This record gives sequence, C-alpha cells and structure tokens, in this order.
Amino acid sequence: MNVKHLLFFALIVTASFANAQSLNKTEPQQFWDTNIQAILDEDVDAVVEQAYFPMSTFEGDWSKRDFKNSFDVIFDRSVLEALGKQTYRDIQATNGTDGLTYKVVVMTYTEIDGELYESATMLYFQKFNDEWKLFKIDMAG
Repeated sequence: MNVKHLLFFALIVTASFANAQSLNKTEPQQFWDTNIQAILDEDVDAVVEQAYFPMSTFEGDWSKRDFKNSFDVIFDRSVLEALGKQTYRDIQATNGTDGLTYKVVVMTYTEIDGELYESATMLYFQKFNDEWKLFKIDMAG
C-alpha cells in the first residue's frame, strides 16, 4: 500500500470515528429532550406513547391504564423537581444481551420526625423499533 492510499484510509477511519463520536454524544441529548422532557412536562399521553407495555414495575407488570393511573404517584412533585435538576449526562448506559439500556436514577429525600429518608426512582429505557421506550420502573427506599 503506498503512502497516498494509507493517508486516504487513515482520513476515512478518522472521519468515521469522529462521526460516530458525534452521534454518541447527541443521541443521549436527543433522548433526554424527548423522553425525559415529556415526563418533566407531565405529558402523560406523550410518556405513554414513549413507553413499552406491559411495563415491568416494582408491583409487577402494568398495562397502559395501570401506568396512567399511577403517573402522579410515580412522578410526584419531589421526583419531578429532582429529575429537573439532572441532565443527559446523568444517564447510566449499559450494554447487555438485550442491547443498550439507559437507566435514569432519581434520588429524593424526605424528612419525617427529624429523620432524613432517601428514596430512588429508577427508570429504564431501551430501543424498541428504533425508538427509546420506558419499559421498567423500580423504586427503592
């Protein structure tokens, strides 16, 4: 391989890598601006459209109706305020056998009788038909 071919090949690899890095940075931002923003806007219909059912939850599998009926409980004022302070940089991405999963952990704190209690709402998203969908909700604390 001569020097021109080698340089051309290096240029293509570098450009491809740079493009992939750019896509990897913009996808979480787009996900946040779409999926998480719908939650912050309390747009139940949009969140339902961006969810996969039956949804796995801490109470078992939920239907669309179950999710709609529980939306205000899951996303109460304290959760929405804490989520609103986060950004796409807070996404925990893992790559497992089912593909890429985004996990968003929302920590809230409640004081009861002088004691501070910590709770976590964990939202799990995966792509279904090339669209990010909320497919699992867990709670702890």
